Order: sequence, then structure tokens, then C-alpha cells
Amino acid sequence: MINLANWITLLRILCSLTLLFCMPLSLPFYVLYTAAGLSDILDGFIARKTNTVTKFGAKLDTFAEDFQQIAMNAAMSALSAELNTSEGDLANVDLSALLGGNTTWTE
Repeated sequence: MINLANWITLLRILCSLTLLFCMPLSLPFYVLYTAAGLSDILDGFIARKTNTVTKFGAKLDTFAEDFQQIAMNAAMSALSAELNTSEGDLANVDLSALLGGNTTWTE
């Protein structure tokens, strides 16, 4: 049976799928990523509060988390190709640069 918590988890899968078609670090990317993250928090909370925790919901949640991670890895791969660098080098990018400042690299 699909309950509210499972619908929220399905929304996270949809947001993660849509992330694959967004330009990394664009406004739609941030909105979808934030929605996916918030849905990860809400689905478990709602399932526990409404006493609708199920094995199916737990497995769906795990799948949604894995799928969101795959989408983020794909986004980082696309970004690294755009920046002409390796994914490991992205860990050295100053966070403020990614949020709209000048791109600076840390050593």
C-alpha cells in the first residue's frame, strides 16, 4: 500500500531523476536537490508519526537514497567535464566559488 511517506519518497526519486537533466549548480539544480533532501527527512518522520512504517517503505527509501547519490555523482562528473578537471579535484574547490563567487582552487 502506498501511504503519504511512500509518496514523499517517490517524489525524491522523481527529483533525483530530474537532477540528471539539470545543469549542475544552476537554480533548478539547487531547488531539486533541496527538495530531495527535505523529502529524505520528511518521509521517515511522517511514517513514524502516522504509524505507517513498512518494509516496502524502508526498501523504497534505501533505493531513493542510492538513486539520489547516483544522480549527484553524475552531476559531479558533468561538472568536472565542464571544468576540465577530475572529480577528485572538485573536492578542492572553495565552496564560496561554487555558490557564485570567483572560482579559486585551494592547495
